[in-house]
Amino acid sequence: MEHVGRRQSSSVVPSSRDLLLFPCQFGVLSSAFFACFAAMQLPVGLLFDRFGCRLPMTALALCGAVGSAMIATATSFAHALLGQGLIGMGCAPAIMGIYFHYGQALPWQKAARVATTVATIGSLGALVSATPLELLVSMLGSRYAVAASACCMTLASGLLYISVNTDRNEENPMLDEASRSPNNVGFLIFLSPIS
Repeated sequence: MEHVGRRQSSSVVPSSRDLLLFPCQFGVLSSAFFACFAAMQLPVGLLFDRFGCRLPMTALALCGAVGSAMIATATSFAHALLGQGLIGMGCAPAIMGIYFHYGQALPWQKAARVATTVATIGSLGALVSATPLELLVSMLGSRYAVAASACCMTLASGLLYISVNTDRNEENPMLDEASRSPNNVGFLIFLSPIS
């Protein structure tokens, strides 16, 4: 009875205690993000080759937003596991999408510089984001912080959809003129924090 009352009133992201998980289940839950992230790498590449990066990235970012919402409202192991998997799927195309887009839009010399810049911004973002996230968690609780992440990911998917053009460039970027420039610079702004 005490466990039930605590679960209903808890405002934290589900822990092994909140969901009454065994240690093995908690380990599986912790690994679900990375397993789905890794499993999606080849399908994401095939989707990019077939459709370009606009639609696959938008759809998968929405999957990540749904996963974040599921984590924020999880009441069982299965619910949390599915949410973690969807987040992994949603994040899978982030860095590859940037590389694909700018590999198509820029000559290889400039594309290499953009790739390095994106990797740097992503690494710094991972370090810098810890403090604001901790402040949000301490003020609102972890469930609300994850729900805010779901809202941000939904917004990012919409911005991706409107900022990336639908035309796919079939040419080999290695053979392009050095003066070629990207069709949409805003794409980097929306994706850099994700990666």
